[in-house]
Amino acid sequence: MSKPNIEAIDGELNITQYARNQSKMAAIEIRDHLAKIDVVSGMVRDGLLEPELYKDWVGRVKVEIKDAMAQIYGYLHLDDIKGHYDRAFVQSVPQGGGKE
Repeated sequence: MSKPNIEAIDGELNITQYARNQSKMAAIEIRDHLAKIDVVSGMVRDGLLEPELYKDWVGRVKVEIKDAMAQIYGYLHLDDIKGHYDRAFVQSVPQGGGKE
């Protein structure tokens, strides 16, 4: 790949380090919530927790997971790269990057 092509791609991939860090933190939060769900579902399976309580608890955790996913999307979103067939994360327009 020629240097002008590489520079063109780098120009399209305008991701700030802050957006990367925030997205990684939100992804870690999602991972932690999923691990908790796994542990608590084991408690239901072993008869230590009522299924109805589990259902209510998972409902609250799902909201937290959706919030973390929305935060990731707020910092990064999928956008077509002009002239290329693949897709990449680019900084969203409201945060000063990307293209409309």
